[in-house]
Amino acid sequence: MYKQKQTRVVFSFDNNEIMPSVLGWGHGLKEENICWWETISCEKNENCIECNKKANFKDKIVDIFFKIKYENPDDYFGKLDNGIVKLDGKECNILDYKCYRSLQIGQWCYDNISVIKLPYNIFIK
Repeated sequence: MYKQKQTRVVFSFDNNEIMPSVLGWGHGLKEENICWWETISCEKNENCIECNKKANFKDKIVDIFFKIKYENPDDYFGKLDNGIVKLDGKECNILDYKCYRSLQIGQWCYDNISVIKLPYNIFIK
């Protein structure tokens, strides 16, 4: 079992928001979509890691489950294999997931932040 401290995550569900391919500016990601999340469980195998995380986004508890696959065990960053976001009994597939050591969103730079790309805004009723 792997535990880590709370870190930030930003949700992206706008077609104008592009997942940054290099460290730097967040390409339209919005500061109001940033929240803290924490690891509930994380199991690492030789070629993948499966995580369950929990976030409080705009006073809503969000459960996040995803699996990252690695080409080789020494890779620091892997690729999203699958993932879902659960909120109030609804589920939404994660389209993309990336971690950044540093990323500028709006006027601020955030260290150790993750980006979750969703096909639509699950937070709107």
